[in-house]
Amino acid sequence: LLESPVCYSYDVERAKNIFAELPQEIQKKRLVFKFSKLGGDDIKKGVEWMQQQWRRNLGLTIDLEQVEQGLYLNELSQHAPAIFRKGVGLEAPTCFAALENFRTKAPENYIHYDNDTFNGLVATILEKSVTKTAAKSLNIPCTKATRLLLQEHVLIPMGQVHFALLASTYFKGWKLNHLNQLDLSNLSRVSHSSKR
Repeated sequence: LLESPVCYSYDVERAKNIFAELPQEIQKKRLVFKFSKLGGDDIKKGVEWMQQQWRRNLGLTIDLEQVEQGLYLNELSQHAPAIFRKGVGLEAPTCFAALENFRTKAPENYIHYDNDTFNGLVATILEKSVTKTAAKSLNIPCTKATRLLLQEHVLIPMGQVHFALLASTYFKGWKLNHLNQLDLSNLSRVSHSSKR
């Protein structure tokens, strides 16, 4: 859905230089990184990796706090901590479904992100989706909106998503629609003589 991968560069020297310019009271401050217990061991390992990188590369002390899901969601809706991890399940595998969570009034917008440029880009994506514009035309506003979230340090992308398919050559007429759903409405068996 993006023109090209959107991610942060892993530039330790740049991070050290920026961190060194901060006042000493900020450099020495102990911060708490909160995340939900619902994420399990995979999420915990990822958070521990980030904690270790901050400690090793910047000398920054981050305490981890794993919170029960109900309490965690309540805390996020009242007052989000300075550092937290909150995954959001998508209604559909589309750019709009991912980005709509950062719209000004979105219920999952726990950081209260409010940016008119971003809201306009997401509205463009929605409008183009509704009018069934070719999927490639959505790449530009989707990429711009995602880059804006990174530029404002609102989103930490977890990497590219790749889908692999294993398809038998005995069948034809299947396709994946724009929501990545399998459409078998024209499925038929290939005759042995025409099979490649």
